[in-house]
Amino acid sequence: MPITLPYEFDTSRVFRLLLKGMVGLEVIIVVPGIVYSLLFSHNNAAALALAFTGAVILFFGVRIFKFQAGSVGTITAHEIVVKPSKIYGLRLPGPSGRFSLDQFNAVRVEM
Repeated sequence: MPITLPYEFDTSRVFRLLLKGMVGLEVIIVVPGIVYSLLFSHNNAAALALAFTGAVILFFGVRIFKFQAGSVGTITAHEIVVKPSKIYGLRLPGPSGRFSLDQFNAVRVEM
């Protein structure tokens, strides 16, 4: 099935969604939970459990951030333009730049 050019693509959506969810979980639940446990309920065990949970979430968040493989860009008749993918102003690792179609044997587009 042929595609219409220029074709816009975004393969980083899943990774950005995962990272946003992890940041949201840390900011909305873990950090306020630790503060509440220490200052109001004086429950050190709950604060320790939340700190451990936050550390695990941070560990996996860093791994996802480092090794994500998504890109955002446009395929035209002459080149592929790949833009840097960003989340909260931080540039995610991955390719960026202008690439001539001569550099590719094929371009796979999944719908």
